[in-house]
Amino acid sequence: MSLVNICMKSSALNDIKDLGLNYTLSDDSLNVIVNDLPYDYDHSIIDPDMQFCHILGINWDDVYNIELLTTEA
Repeated sequence: MSLVNICMKSSALNDIKDLGLNYTLSDDSLNVIVNDLPYDYDHSIIDPDMQFCHILGINWDDVYNIELLTTEA
């Protein structure tokens, strides 16, 4: 299974708590670790990162970056 780290603005903390996602909070950023999701080629959102956030219910405007952490061989 692959894990993804979403680095976000710390102001999104309440939204992340409401979504029930696991997170760590540092001074100015929020890191949310979630399982990777498959890309849906038929989805109306073409950008893979934007689509990923949309499916999770995360506001794209709060995201700094998205990083793949692990993959299985």
